[in-house]
Amino acid sequence: MVNNKLSILISDDQSIYRTGLKQLLANRSGIGTITEATNETEMIGAARNSHPDVVVMGINYQRNDGIEALSGLFAAFPESRVVVLTSSPISERIRQMMELGALGHVTKFAEPEEIHEAIQAVYNREPYFCLECARRFSELISRKDPEPALMLQIFSDREREIIRMICKEFTSKEIASALNLSKRTIEGHRSRIMNKTGSKSTAGIIIYAVEHKIYQCME
Repeated sequence: MVNNKLSILISDDQSIYRTGLKQLLANRSGIGTITEATNETEMIGAARNSHPDVVVMGINYQRNDGIEALSGLFAAFPESRVVVLTSSPISERIRQMMELGALGHVTKFAEPEEIHEAIQAVYNREPYFCLECARRFSELISRKDPEPALMLQIFSDREREIIRMICKEFTSKEIASALNLSKRTIEGHRSRIMNKTGSKSTAGIIIYAVEHKIYQCME
């Protein structure tokens, strides 16, 4: 990272989307050099030359070439930080991307602020799911025997910590004090946790954590 700004590699076969995203990100704070690629070969070559902090990949989940491209990137650069952008999130594909190592999952229809937020989270090695991607993946897991370790990947380290404290009946004020954060920040995390779990209240978060056996994994 140069001058404390993130270098980004955008790989997408749609020139209009790629150029538009580059222009939007260029105006965001903390973003430095932005490199473009149109396919897997260009992406790996650009990654080798520019050493990006975060790779933003546009993927068509209907085709396997997106998975192959991601697999090729991680084969060449195992430590890559990747945000996947998709026009149509499919739960099983999201699972495959997670298993390969992609930490960020956002739809192409997301607001620039959300994509920027995903980039920042993934750079810090934290998972980031837009609401739709998290919902699709949660539905997949819910239809099968819950896999707690995999379910936990939907939540950032901070969100997991807050879920654990919520399950122990801490109030937002108490959580804020314990974590040395503002109550407003905690409420923001709580709101995002509720979105990811489909909960409407604190009780809903606790029920979700217990039913999916993820609370036990945090102890």
